Amino acid sequence: MAHFTVQHILIMRLVTQFNFPSFKSIHTLLYLASANNLEKHDIGFYDFIRTASGVYSFSLQSIIEELIQGELMDRKTIKLTEKGHHAYYALARALTPFEDYWARCVSQINLNPDFDQLQKSLKRHVLYRKAKINGKLFPVD
Repeated sequence: MAHFTVQHILIMRLVTQFNFPSFKSIHTLLYLASANNLEKHDIGFYDFIRTASGVYSFSLQSIIEELIQGELMDRKTIKLTEKGHHAYYALARALTPFEDYWARCVSQINLNPDFDQLQKSLKRHVLYRKAKINGKLFPVD
């Protein structure tokens, strides 16, 4: 991997701090963190589409794949590798200006402590309910 964005570091922080049963749960969490606030955030993901069973962000999945290909994250465990931990701890301070977005993520996890609750919260979300399958969930700027 040639470079890291703060979004890469955010994903690294999430998988360091929390246990995710699937990559789908990361997509769901970050959708809710972005959608449950009227203000867009520089670190947020806003390219989500509705799928038959949830939400999907191409940019988020691209970052996940880059972390896996760079041997920083393990696909099976959804955890950082030793190399990933070293990279994360060297770069973690870059997230300091984005603590308010991190707080959105933690708030969603506190409200929905397991994946089933997170999915239920997604299914009740107004933007999700209004969107058609394969439809964009955020208005295009």
